[in-house]
Amino acid sequence: MDKSTIDFFDVVSIDLERMGGEPCFKNTRVPIKVLFDHIDKLDEFFDGFPSVTHEQVNKVLSLAGQTFLSLCYEYNKDKKTVA
Repeated sequence: MDKSTIDFFDVVSIDLERMGGEPCFKNTRVPIKVLFDHIDKLDEFFDGFPSVTHEQVNKVLSLAGQTFLSLCYEYNKDKKTVA
């Protein structure tokens, strides 16, 4: 999967009238936060939320990784090494 082609709104849905505006996997009522709450036990996550696909999880994790790395690079942009 080419990470550069992942679009936030292909994966995430935010609707104030659905789940109180909590960011959810698109076309589900499953909050993204639940994935991160279960990150160490993904089998349980998939068993508990069968409407979420492996592809959706992979995309969310790729987006999270991109965001994390962007923040790291931004934080360290004036430094020569990463601590």
